[in-house]
Amino acid sequence: MIGNKADLAANRQVTLAEAEAFAEHQQLSYLEASAKGGDNVKEAFVRTAAQILNRGIKVGPKSDVKPVAKSSDKKGCC
Repeated sequence: MIGNKADLAANRQVTLAEAEAFAEHQQLSYLEASAKGGDNVKEAFVRTAAQILNRGIKVGPKSDVKPVAKSSDKKGCC
């Protein structure tokens, strides 16, 4: 779980302790980041990607495309 806008601590709606407790209860890691300041942005992406790979989470749309078998019938001059 990533808390954004860490640079706006004065406007915080959820305390750090509340966010960490919620993340722990949901079995999530927690990181605060600031896109404006660039703080922990790269770390957030790296951690998220690592967790996706480690958990074997499948991402992206499910594809219903089926491969087409190549025809061995040659027609024409080529």
